[in-house]
Amino acid sequence: MPLHPLSRDFISRCVTEQNAYGVLSRLCNEIGARPSGSDSERKASKLVADLMAECGLEVSVSEFSYAGWEPGPTNVTVQIGDARSDAHNGEGFEIAAYPLGFCPPADLRAEVIDVGCGSELEFEQAHVEGKIALVSSATAPNTPPLHRSRKYELAVEAGAAGFAFYLDKPGGLTV
Repeated sequence: MPLHPLSRDFISRCVTEQNAYGVLSRLCNEIGARPSGSDSERKASKLVADLMAECGLEVSVSEFSYAGWEPGPTNVTVQIGDARSDAHNGEGFEIAAYPLGFCPPADLRAEVIDVGCGSELEFEQAHVEGKIALVSSATAPNTPPLHRSRKYELAVEAGAAGFAFYLDKPGGLTV
């Protein structure tokens, strides 16, 4: 399907003009994170709509409902010792953690078990029932890659009390 001439002009201007980097800079530096339904998302939508209108496009904004989620504060303390009692070596230590989307709040104390890359075979061999499954984002050798949502499903199916997912790459980025 051929592009409408105004669409072609708009896309061309976004790609070729220096203005594109300025818009990206404003979206990232001035507005910042734009979770759906937030004030910053509304500001970003207005900015983009105004730019489209400046290019001669007829713009309209429609509101709609959807299931939303906002992350709450996340604190993870690791203690070495028996998770079923107050016996542990030392006071423990905090680690940086970010909840996965639509993750419910919980106050959980359980043993952590390393399930490697979280393949089906690794879950079959691990005994995760009632424990927190610690799973890497890496792919197990000789297996197809699994999305973190499938690894989570495997943890639930195995009866895990919790799911802790970590990125196998340096840099502290979230996935």
